[in-house]
Amino acid sequence: LTADCVRATADDQWFDANRPAVDRLAAYLLQLRHNSRRDQAADAVSRGLLFGGAEADNHKSPDYFFSGSAWAWRGLLETAQLFVEMGGRRNDPRLTGRGEELLAECEELRSDLLRSVSRSIVTSGDRPFLPPIAGFDKPFADMTQDRLASYTNYRYWLETLSAGCLTAEQERMIFDYRVSQGGEILAGTRFQDHMDNWPYWHYAHGLIAH
Repeated sequence: LTADCVRATADDQWFDANRPAVDRLAAYLLQLRHNSRRDQAADAVSRGLLFGGAEADNHKSPDYFFSGSAWAWRGLLETAQLFVEMGGRRNDPRLTGRGEELLAECEELRSDLLRSVSRSIVTSGDRPFLPPIAGFDKPFADMTQDRLASYTNYRYWLETLSAGCLTAEQERMIFDYRVSQGGEILAGTRFQDHMDNWPYWHYAHGLIAH
C-alpha cells in the first residue's frame, strides 16, 4: 500500500514521514524469518517460512501458513522495488542499497516458500491438494467440512493466490481443488453454512492472472 501510494502521488514528503514505520514492519517480518531459519532443522518443511496467525478470527492458532509468508514476500518485494526506484531518482545510494538488500531477502524467502509448497502437495487423491499450512497432509473431502477447510476456502487460499508468489501450476491446483470439492456455488464462496465473498477480490485477482 505504501508503494502504491508513493507511486500514485509522487509525494516524497509523505514517504519520508512514514518510512520509519515501513522499516519497522520490514524488520519485524525479517526477524520472523530469521527465527524460522534459526530454530528449525535444515530439512524442515517449514524452514524459512513465517510463523503466525493467518487472520484475526484464528489468531490463537498460529502456524506456518502459506498465505502469510506469500504476502510477507509481496510486501517486502514492493517495498524493496520502491526503495530502489526512489534511491535512483534521488541519487541516494543508501536507500538504493537497502532496497537491494531487501530484494535479496525476497528471493530467498520465495525460494523457501516454493520449496515448502512443493514438498507439502499431496498427490494421493484424484487431484493434487495444496494445503494451507506447510506440511499439512490431510486433504479436505469437502471445502466446508470443518473450520480449517472453510477458512482455507474463504480466505487462506485466496490470499495466497493474490500475492502472486506461487508458480502457475501450483495456483491451478488451488482453483481446481476448490471447485471440485464444493468450495463454490454460482462462482461464490461457500463458508461453513452460508456464503461469504468478503475477500473474493483476492480470488478474482488470481482468476484474472490466469
